[in-house]
Amino acid sequence: MGNKLSRGAKKSKPQDEVTSKSRDELLSDACEGDIIVLVMGTTGAGRSTLINSYLNRDVAQVGNSLRSCTLALKPFPIPCPQDIRRWLVLVDTLGFNSSDHDDTEILRRMVAWLKSSSHPGETCDYKI
Repeated sequence: MGNKLSRGAKKSKPQDEVTSKSRDELLSDACEGDIIVLVMGTTGAGRSTLINSYLNRDVAQVGNSLRSCTLALKPFPIPCPQDIRRWLVLVDTLGFNSSDHDDTEILRRMVAWLKSSSHPGETCDYKI
């Protein structure tokens, strides 16, 4: 079952079927104005290394081979550098072109994560 990550008081939310079967960590208290960045790429591209480099600390597990070590979506929230009232949330994601997961399933999990991490009735402004 997915874990909840909270910056304050925990808010319980129903989990999407795809997310509830995974170990994806959900952001339970996303607020309007928060910036959520899904860090995506192929297996071995350096998604976790990028997160660690940006945060200047080792928080995301990094693999030493072309086999993916990121098996669940995991958010890393920090105060937004330009506006500390908002949060910048870097989300480590599973790698594409992996022998462990189908790319379509990875995308479904990302969508489920985004839905589960937003408030009911709230719309997201997705930018690619």
